Amino acid sequence: MVKRTLFFVLILTLFSGTVYAQSRTEIEAFRLYKAAKADMEAGRFKKACKELDRAYELYAQPHILFRKAACLEAQDEPEKSLAVLERIKQVKHLSVRLQAKVKASITRLKILLAKPVNVTVVTPDAGATVVIDGKQTCTSPCNLTLPRGDHSFHVSQQGYNTVTLTRNIRGFAGKVINVRLKRIMQKINIAVRPSNVTARVMVDGNTLPAQDQIAQGAWSVVLPVGKHTLTVTASGYDTFFKDFTVKQGKEANISCYLSQAGKYWTKKRIGGWVMVGVGAGLTIGGIAVLASYYNDKKVARNTGKILKSNKQYWGPVLIGVGVVTAGCSYFLLRKTKKHKKGVQSVSLGVTPNGTAYVGATLRF
Repeated sequence: MVKRTLFFVLILTLFSGTVYAQSRTEIEAFRLYKAAKADMEAGRFKKACKELDRAYELYAQPHILFRKAACLEAQDEPEKSLAVLERIKQVKHLSVRLQAKVKASITRLKILLAKPVNVTVVTPDAGATVVIDGKQTCTSPCNLTLPRGDHSFHVSQQGYNTVTLTRNIRGFAGKVINVRLKRIMQKINIAVRPSNVTARVMVDGNTLPAQDQIAQGAWSVVLPVGKHTLTVTASGYDTFFKDFTVKQGKEANISCYLSQAGKYWTKKRIGGWVMVGVGAGLTIGGIAVLASYYNDKKVARNTGKILKSNKQYWGPVLIGVGVVTAGCSYFLLRKTKKHKKGVQSVSLGVTPNGTAYVGATLRF
């Protein structure tokens, strides 16, 4: 009798332990489910999805998966959300209410996933050429719509290495593809003459560091491909300016010849500016002759007299000679490029009312 009693006690003990273990597991799953719901309301979707995964491991119930699908959709992962819903759909003995919810969610997601996605392609500098899937072309930054799935982007820009990448376009929110292009660099050698002066060399307004100076009056620097401005200053010398272009695969040598301060007015420069003055004078004289001719022509028309004059020939001749003379001054002034001085442009013509005009742009 005692043995039988002990046997029943042992069976009841084991049964109660199993029930307690199952209840504790279910309680923990329910706690995780409630915590995930609170995290979703607070916008902590990644944490909520992890809690739902753990809850489903402890207590595999379809309503936990349904909450997981909602969590994935909130993270802008509708494709994964749809896969979870399809998984729930395969579960047997679903409640009528849950079946309706799953079916409605699947229908809604399929409609949304059939629409294209807004994509923006951005590069460090605007103007890069972007070829999508070898067909569609745009210039960065560009906005376009693409169907969901894998797409290739071939991005090229002058002065940068070409980049080809593949991105999987998915989700609902617009996607920004930031393409990091690497600048192409090229070595440039700069020589300052006379070499024994202490010069300050600047490229694009930035002083070259001491480590770039390889010898007295010589610098070697690596610059991005493209246009740059070189400035050299030294005590007792005029500032030297030069615009230059760095080309890919071509090492350039730039020589900077400094002129001592106060020695700007050399014979060539004086002659050049004299030619500018003479050319301007001849041009103005030609305009005056033409204006006189048109005035005489008007008077003759009003008085009925016959006009006999050569002014209509001499005026253009004087203007032409003046323009040529001023233009030839360039060959005497071009050595002063660092001072940005000289004749920039000359224009002449005759207005419809018979007035001649001439214009010249000089840079000092």
